[in-house]
Amino acid sequence: MDVGTLFVRAVNDWEDSELDAAMLHACNAVDGTAAKMSPTSKSSNARFTRLLRENYSILGPMGAPGLNLEATRFPVRVEHPKALGGQPDIVDVIYGIHRCHHGHGIALPDGFELISDAAGTRGYTRIEVKREGSA
Repeated sequence: MDVGTLFVRAVNDWEDSELDAAMLHACNAVDGTAAKMSPTSKSSNARFTRLLRENYSILGPMGAPGLNLEATRFPVRVEHPKALGGQPDIVDVIYGIHRCHHGHGIALPDGFELISDAAGTRGYTRIEVKREGSA
């Protein structure tokens, strides 16, 4: 399946509130794009994360408006985070949680889920981080 088709499926799934399928198709589209941008790189992790980090100027306004993605770190556990300082950034979370789990058909770890925005604003994305034990 080509990158354009994956992108269209991601958008269609998102509009249909099929959020896990949308994330799977979006991650596969990023993987495919990253492979085209770095055809000699053997590591999908390195390609994927480099592409997203090099495009924070797009990912930020589209995926997390108002959040400084370069500086923000998330208090979650991911395998081998690559962000500066050793704590996971949004790219580590997208790759380590969503791309790997959805891409390998593994359930998301406890505490990670994609939810429709309860605020009701269509097309608006919100990231919510809660401390363990909080409601």
